[in-house]
Amino acid sequence: MKTAFFPLLIGTLLLPFALNAGERRALVIGNNSYPAVLGKPETGTFGKLDTCVNDAGVMRDLLAKAGFKLEPEANNLSRAAMVVALTQFAKNLKEGDEALIYFAGHGMEFRKNVYMMGTNALGILDTDLDSEGLSEAAVTEKLAQKKLKLAILILDCCREKAANETFFEDTLVVRSRMKNRSSGNSEDAATVTPPPDILVGYATSGGRLTNDALNKGDKNGPLVVALKKHWDSGKVFELMWKDVSNDVEDASKVSVAAGLAQEIQRPSMYGSTRQNFSFMAPPQQSALVAKMTPSQRITPVSPVSPPVAPSTIPSAGDSMSVTLPGGVAMKFRYCPVGSFTMGSPITEADRSEDEKQVRVTLTQGYWMAETECTQAQWEAVMRTSPSGFSGAQLPVESVSYEDAEAFMEKVNASGVVPAGLRLSLPTEAQWEYACRAGTTTATALGDSLTANQANFDGNYPYGITRKEAYLERTTAVGSYEPNGWGLKDMHGNVYEWCMDSWDGSSSMVGEVDPVSKTGSYRVNRGGSWGSHGQECRSANRQGNPPDSQNIYRGFRPAAVPAGAK
Repeated sequence: MKTAFFPLLIGTLLLPFALNAGERRALVIGNNSYPAVLGKPETGTFGKLDTCVNDAGVMRDLLAKAGFKLEPEANNLSRAAMVVALTQFAKNLKEGDEALIYFAGHGMEFRKNVYMMGTNALGILDTDLDSEGLSEAAVTEKLAQKKLKLAILILDCCREKAANETFFEDTLVVRSRMKNRSSGNSEDAATVTPPPDILVGYATSGGRLTNDALNKGDKNGPLVVALKKHWDSGKVFELMWKDVSNDVEDASKVSVAAGLAQEIQRPSMYGSTRQNFSFMAPPQQSALVAKMTPSQRITPVSPVSPPVAPSTIPSAGDSMSVTLPGGVAMKFRYCPVGSFTMGSPITEADRSEDEKQVRVTLTQGYWMAETECTQAQWEAVMRTSPSGFSGAQLPVESVSYEDAEAFMEKVNASGVVPAGLRLSLPTEAQWEYACRAGTTTATALGDSLTANQANFDGNYPYGITRKEAYLERTTAVGSYEPNGWGLKDMHGNVYEWCMDSWDGSSSMVGEVDPVSKTGSYRVNRGGSWGSHGQECRSANRQGNPPDSQNIYRGFRPAAVPAGAK
């Protein structure tokens, strides 16, 4: 539900970034004409809105600019008319297309599901929802059937609870911080999880209202202003979303303080995709690629002779350099044979149940890359530029587990790795052993962590209350203090893929040279630039499908004995 005095906030929009994609298609709905005085006074009423049609018009213009084929104008639709429009839109979609649906109007939330209300909607009882509104789950289910490359649903509406919904703090609207956050600037109530490669953007957080406008006389909501401001930035969605969301929140705080708006609005988003996407139209993307600088495209050089592995047993932290195909060096630090306790003690703050401690023995020494794989190193070997951020010394990101494996295979086949060694992703045990570098504290730098020590969201330090700057992006590798073995950025910057499989809940495997093969996910370690401090602890674990890609994840190779499993 919205107040009739202030116009609605437009939801955030995401568009695919990949070149040579299928068609882009969009359906835009703006509903203003709700009953002005009718309704159900005992439960509350919907009322006429002022700016939703205007906001829909802005969205149509922006989408057309981004190369979307638009369905005929669809404003002031009843629930039945919205079903007709959606059905026709779905018929026009083909496998591999990129689809976007935008709705501006009244909305309600019931049992984790948000409903777009048609202009026939009168009141806010949960019993009215199926006859007066269309649920996000119904829409995303329809989109999932089309096998699209990417689908986006923008719900530019309130998420107010239905008037007679039973409120259980422990079941329906428990607010909990998401580990893999997309918005980066607010907590949000749990919602129905969208199918893979479908993203759902909300104008506000769970259970909250939106304002019609932040100032009297505004023709558009603050998110439209923010979208227009950032539309041509060329940023992938996660970064643009942060910019737009922060603009909206800051603007609404000012208006609330001045008594011109009723609530601070914090946009939120759910879902996951393997695609990088931006608002750029495909021709703009091609032009951007054509303008890449030499530092973004590494010029190949003649292959070099492979180095020789050290003839004596190295000590912990000793260094070795390998010249990759393309002439770019990759430095490694030695991790010796040894035993350690993997996981976190029950006394460690913010630990998870899947961090139960196990004793591990590693019977073979190995070399861990001193830093995360950089874009220069990746591009020298793979001849591609997948990253959302751009910079030769920034870590490569938006690469999957499978992509990282392909990188290692290509380097191994080139013959540049010292005899007796091969590049591999580290096992989870090897990663934590290298990260700890002999320490038993929550991080290799102690039982606290600030954004002056690692690149993560400085608003959420670990083990200390002092906040530091949040950079909202990756930083050049090696910008922070190394651990005791000379390894850098083991905490923060980008999550790092590990070899081990994971089922999403099982604890770590102990004993001798362990490698988990349980589950279809692969382990990620170390936290990222968008993480809270607690997610950067030495024992913290995450997991993702091996083909997933986003700007929070990269990898760090290990040079292991050639016969190691």
